[in-house]
Amino acid sequence: SPRHTRSGVATRLVKALTKRFLERDARMMLVDTDEDNVEALGFFRRSGFGHEIKHTYLSLNLSGAQRARAAGR
Repeated sequence: SPRHTRSGVATRLVKALTKRFLERDARMMLVDTDEDNVEALGFFRRSGFGHEIKHTYLSLNLSGAQRARAAGR
């Protein structure tokens, strides 16, 4: 939300999540954002995230299949 921009909420959230990941012996954290989201990319880079990898996600919308199955088709 633009009203929370630069308020520290995201930084506190990332720090809290990092702490929980470390407590559970996690080895890596990944974030996903649109490559055009300059603000988010800047934030994550400032937060220590790096090693950017371009990727492609594919999706399959199952909502139509679920409706058909529920209708007995």
